Amino acid sequence: MAETPLNHSNYGYIESNAYANDHMHDKSKKTFQYPVVRKFLEAEAPGKKVLDIACGPGYWCREAAECGAKSVDGFDIQEEMVQLARQATSQYSSVKISVGDVKNMPYDDNTFDVAISLYATCNTPMKTMTRHFEELCRVLVPGGKALVLNLSGPVFEKVFTLNNIDEAVVRKKIEELLQKHSDLTSVSEMNKAFQGLEEVVTACFARDDKGSLFLINDIHQLTNGQEIWGKTQFMIFPNYFYSDKYLMDETLASGLCVDAVENTFTEDRRMAYNLANPNAQLSKTFTEHPPILLYYLSKPTVSQ
Repeated sequence: MAETPLNHSNYGYIESNAYANDHMHDKSKKTFQYPVVRKFLEAEAPGKKVLDIACGPGYWCREAAECGAKSVDGFDIQEEMVQLARQATSQYSSVKISVGDVKNMPYDDNTFDVAISLYATCNTPMKTMTRHFEELCRVLVPGGKALVLNLSGPVFEKVFTLNNIDEAVVRKKIEELLQKHSDLTSVSEMNKAFQGLEEVVTACFARDDKGSLFLINDIHQLTNGQEIWGKTQFMIFPNYFYSDKYLMDETLASGLCVDAVENTFTEDRRMAYNLANPNAQLSKTFTEHPPILLYYLSKPTVSQ
């Protein structure tokens, strides 16, 4: 089997379920990303061959099938995620879920009309990142479309909170916990140490030169490919940091065209989310410092 990035993130079945229930592209359909990604699939998927890269628990494979895709292939490096994805899509004969790696996608050249890659880049080590985009380009047909979701700069340096809780107050709590537990090494230990901070939607921390954990407050503290940890409302995930410029450069170097870049965290979507989630109100930090960008890509045709 291909090498697994971030060995300590090789979730077991319990952790994978927690990820599936906690993660922002979940089945609640009450997220910022949902209407944007769904709109893309409704426009591009009908009658087409669709690929979901690093499909996780399979929600978007199911959405692609519901949007009328001719076939949907999804793959993930985590076998436990593959099990969940197969369960989530078991009623769709057009969906096939496999174990696979972004740096060596198990498909022939020019296979897919459409591809999505949501949250894959933040889980991909630098030595594999170039291959991720090259492989995406390779498996798309000429003229094929792709939607790639990348974490953006503010998500690494801001603390995003619920219900307008003061960021400074929460930041102080996190810093105190990090000082107390600065030598933690495993994800399970970190999750135990940070239980109860459910007012945090997103906060990120890394290790300094001495190996101690610290709360990131400036992306200039980080280097591309550096291992970090993201604290969401109910769970901590290991990730990698990449600047917006680095991801853009890697995309263009692969031969893909960047047709548009979209910020999903608009004020109208924030208000709609808050209306649907009265007990989990998102602050204006999300729209003032958008943590996620969507890249609309295409593979040039032969004539281009």
